[in-house]
Amino acid sequence: MLNSQDRLSGVHGTLNIGEPVDEKPNPSMIGWIRSKFTIVYWLLALVVLIALAVLVVAIYLVIHMKKVDQRFENVGLPASGSGSEKFMRLYEEVSKYRSYPSGNVSQSNLDKLASKITPEQIEQARALGLLPPYKPPPPGAIHPINSDPSSSGSMPAGVITNPLPIQTQIDGQPGFSPSTSPKEALLKFSKDGSFYRHSWNDAKCQIQCNKADITIPPLLVISLDGFAREYLDRDLVPSLTSLAECGATAEFMYPSYPSKTFPNHYTIATGLYPEAHGIVDNEVYDPTISPNLEDIKRTKYAKFFGGEPIWSAAVRQHRKMNCLFWPGCSYNITGHNPTHDVKYNRSLSFSARIDMILDWLLLPADQRPSLVMAYFDQPDYVGHFHTSDSQVNLELSYVEAVLNYLFTSLRKNSLLDCTNVIILSDHGMQPLNKRVYVDEILDSKGLIVANGVVGRIYTANSTKSTDWLVDKLQCSAKEYYWVYDRKHMPVRYHFTETPRVGDVILDGKPGTIVFPSIVDDYHVTSDHGYDFLEESMHAIFFARGPNIRPKTVLPPFQNIELLNLFTELLRLNPDVKNNGTLGLLNKLVYNMNLNPLAPSVFIHPVQECPPNVLQQKREVKSCVDMTACQNKASPVGKKLPIFVDIRKVHEKWSIFCFYGMF
Repeated sequence: MLNSQDRLSGVHGTLNIGEPVDEKPNPSMIGWIRSKFTIVYWLLALVVLIALAVLVVAIYLVIHMKKVDQRFENVGLPASGSGSEKFMRLYEEVSKYRSYPSGNVSQSNLDKLASKITPEQIEQARALGLLPPYKPPPPGAIHPINSDPSSSGSMPAGVITNPLPIQTQIDGQPGFSPSTSPKEALLKFSKDGSFYRHSWNDAKCQIQCNKADITIPPLLVISLDGFAREYLDRDLVPSLTSLAECGATAEFMYPSYPSKTFPNHYTIATGLYPEAHGIVDNEVYDPTISPNLEDIKRTKYAKFFGGEPIWSAAVRQHRKMNCLFWPGCSYNITGHNPTHDVKYNRSLSFSARIDMILDWLLLPADQRPSLVMAYFDQPDYVGHFHTSDSQVNLELSYVEAVLNYLFTSLRKNSLLDCTNVIILSDHGMQPLNKRVYVDEILDSKGLIVANGVVGRIYTANSTKSTDWLVDKLQCSAKEYYWVYDRKHMPVRYHFTETPRVGDVILDGKPGTIVFPSIVDDYHVTSDHGYDFLEESMHAIFFARGPNIRPKTVLPPFQNIELLNLFTELLRLNPDVKNNGTLGLLNKLVYNMNLNPLAPSVFIHPVQECPPNVLQQKREVKSCVDMTACQNKASPVGKKLPIFVDIRKVHEKWSIFCFYGMF
């Protein structure tokens, strides 16, 4: 075996490695290498810093985009400032300077307005009917918009010294004229024709809530005061039609009698007829509570309000509920008050109200209200004092812009498919053509007379009997109103069970309004409160949401049925007694388990009344001859045998032999 020496010195010879050489490294080479490493080091450090910065930015963008994604779900939606929103903003700016009830803008207020908006917007406002058309001054006259014609010197910035006539072109668009239809004017205003474009609406109706923190969809109920069913036929609020494409609507909705604002809003909230919840009109007299005829809008007495409203039931069952101006919300009725209540402030713009609602619905799950009820006072206010249909049409166009803003905002915030939305009204509107002043018919000393299309007379401190009052008023009734005492009101009115309705009721025929005297006349041109069967009194109902069956059209129903629908959609225990019929509106409820029917807890005071009879209009016919009247009443009496027992035919006043039974 070879040793190590043999292996090194074998046939290959001896390997002589020699002595190690002690050489010093080249300094220039080392410096060059060091410089290169320094550059590489700094480059790497820079890359690392850039990577960290990119990571930080990416994290920020991810977080931010999640927030943005919640607000802007569809990039195809109209951006803020779309035609309808621009109109809404312009309308609201002009409205700040209107005088009410006329709705006109005085010259002094026009001066102030001109300093707030551009000359183009002034002309647009004129073209749309928000401002009166321009009237050229007489030859040689100076007619500035917002300055004193007698003043001298230079005009402040923004003053229009020579406003252009209404026919002038705006931004290259053809000028408008007063004869232009509202729809045409608004389409021109939006320039791209987008005013009536509802990009928030999914034509496929694929309603799917993608918010993980919403298990029970919140319910948003919005009331448009005085929105008559007839207004839909004007085709100025197509947002509601779009809403129904993937939701539900009713042919129309019956208000409750009298078809007034406070009684019906509280009926919507309680499911009770006005005679049951006690708010029998916008003004109520109850000497056990107050010696005065109380304006319910301003009364300090919660005792006027009976029953349990839906907000009380929700709070009692540990839900949060917010009220925005809804009549009755501000009173401690049951001890279970709304989580948040905003008291009525007419000056708060509709867009600001929508923004407030959105803020509530965007709250964290533990703070978000399950129920929001919001009251909007138009088109009722304009309807009361309008002198032409164009004024109402302008208001309807504003309502369209506001609704479009609401639905677009809900879509942008990913809430439209996560919220059950109900849009409804409380009653319609009827033009007036006859005014009745009670003090011109009889001595009203000691009486309390409540005005309206349903005139109510309380004997109060008077010595006059009810029979005497009825006799005296009946002589002047002619074709303008029916006269009843409380015991002989039509049964389907459900307006007899409380003395608050009055001792004598003047039930106005369409077009008639009653005042205590001419000095009490506040010069309304239209009003409401009539028989709920009158077509002009019919209200609207629309709904959309994850629990609303798409493309559902309901037959007409009365607003006492809404309480049970609210209860279903909120998944509340149905323990609130009401006059509605449990399950009547279940046809539109979708994608959820329904409450079991429990009719024993519900009030049915007129179960014997067939719906086809309750929804038949009275024939407006005077009965002079008693025999003819009895013959006319006989077939009706056979249909309603129980009614005859409940409401005896009044033998003294022949008109009751027919009208008094139904």
